[in-house]
Amino acid sequence: MAEPYQIQFSADANVQIISFSGHLVINHIEKIVNSAKTQLDYEKSVEVVITNCDNIDITFIQFLIALQKTWMQNGLEFSVKSDIKEDLVRLIENSGFKNILK
Repeated sequence: MAEPYQIQFSADANVQIISFSGHLVINHIEKIVNSAKTQLDYEKSVEVVITNCDNIDITFIQFLIALQKTWMQNGLEFSVKSDIKEDLVRLIENSGFKNILK
């Protein structure tokens, strides 16, 4: 059975891109985190892309913040690009995390 979320990885010599879509919620966060941890190169900059997001919650945002802090502590670039529904953006903003999606 297919997972209700998708993660795709790509990289070139300097930057890696990790793309997330689907249900980015607490029910799946452990699998999402484990997949990301095993695929990411902690010595390259990272760009997170969030598209076709059916649902997102605070656990996924906390995961993004943890990634961001790790990369910044290592002196590497970290960015997030998102194209998600306006109601989900408002939910994130109302939770106090609007800067993570910029």
